[in-house]
Amino acid sequence: MSAVLAAIAPIFGLIALGWLLKRTLFPSPDFWVPVEKLTYSVLFPALLIASIATARLEGSATLRLIAAALGVIAAIAALLFLLRRALGLDGPAFTSVLQGSIRFNTYIALAGAAGLYGTRGLAEIAIVLAAAIPFVNAISIYALSAYGARDEDAAVAVNPWIEVARNPLIVSSAVGLLLAVADVPIPAFASAMLDILGRGSLALGLLTVGAGLVVGSIGRQLRGVAIASLAKLALAPLAAFAAARFFDLAPMSAGILVLFAAQPTATTAYILARRLGGNGELMAAIIALQTLLAALTLPLAVAYLM
Repeated sequence: MSAVLAAIAPIFGLIALGWLLKRTLFPSPDFWVPVEKLTYSVLFPALLIASIATARLEGSATLRLIAAALGVIAAIAALLFLLRRALGLDGPAFTSVLQGSIRFNTYIALAGAAGLYGTRGLAEIAIVLAAAIPFVNAISIYALSAYGARDEDAAVAVNPWIEVARNPLIVSSAVGLLLAVADVPIPAFASAMLDILGRGSLALGLLTVGAGLVVGSIGRQLRGVAIASLAKLALAPLAAFAAARFFDLAPMSAGILVLFAAQPTATTAYILARRLGGNGELMAAIIALQTLLAALTLPLAVAYLM
């Protein structure tokens, strides 16, 4: 347990620092918006390319890990769709609860894998992310198209599938996978550049997570927040533990799977909710509470279920 805390505590320390910086030295969105855009569009993709391209794709072991991760997401999503009417939520609120239950914070996942398992863990979770990012986007976009608000103020007319296809995380994951499968070495100067850029992405990404926390909205959305938090921070790690046993994953892969499943939801879920007719206020509340709770639940899940 102490080793897990030592690896994960700095992650939430950086999130807390980001929250503090937003409220003291850098309160203006004019600072944080460009930082977030740089991290999301340049630094983070560099980390994914470098990690995935150099990963060892060990055939059936890699496929079992990916299948287990996607199976956990699919199981939680299917449960929520089956219980949609019983949950007593309107359409936009349901889409935000769904996103809050199946999406994951990639910054925390990568930083946690690196802290717990080093470069091997970083490469392994990067492969999981490469498969899971388009999968959760497809489920989220389907739900938003089926149950999201349709008034002009709540949803912007966009083609969601084009947005998914040009998402920098998906594009960079695809590039990394192609290089790994083709066994094409990255030139030394390019590898060094990617490494330097990637190292900056984790620190800046975690700071922006903290800066984006909106704690005040939690109290107004307790029902939806509670459902999403229970699904994401309790049911998903338990499902990952069961999936790791079912797919007979190696110890490190099992730990990576539980770490992945125990993540709080992604901060980018708010953008999707706002653009495609979800409940933006509920989504912000889910992100805030899950990120705060994960400081307690994530170490426990990884220590006792991995």
